[in-house]
Amino acid sequence: MAADIAKALLRDVARRGMALDAARLGELEVLYERLAGEALRGYEADALVNGLDYDRRGECEAIRTFSLRRREAGAAFLSPSPGGARLPDWEGVFNAAPRFRRTLLDAVAETDVSEVLPLRRMAG
Repeated sequence: MAADIAKALLRDVARRGMALDAARLGELEVLYERLAGEALRGYEADALVNGLDYDRRGECEAIRTFSLRRREAGAAFLSPSPGGARLPDWEGVFNAAPRFRRTLLDAVAETDVSEVLPLRRMAG
């Protein structure tokens, strides 16, 4: 399940326009490790202050497991999909064809909204 969560997160981040390459995935890994360590210490302190048991070993294992699955998901994300290469993200498209952004924006501006709105209502 951790691998599925990691893959879904990577797909969502890419869909939102962030270019994900090996360097960026490495940055995300370092950030995850730092934030996970901070959360671990914070939860441990909360448990101590409130007199609750805290399974530090179990939490560390969960962090390691998710970290491993996240790395696997990143490697799978970067590898070409079975049906061919992945589609580039929008930034990749705009970098490869700098005038495309303006062409796209002009096409959207010229679109007759009355033709689009009925389709939107039907989909809802």
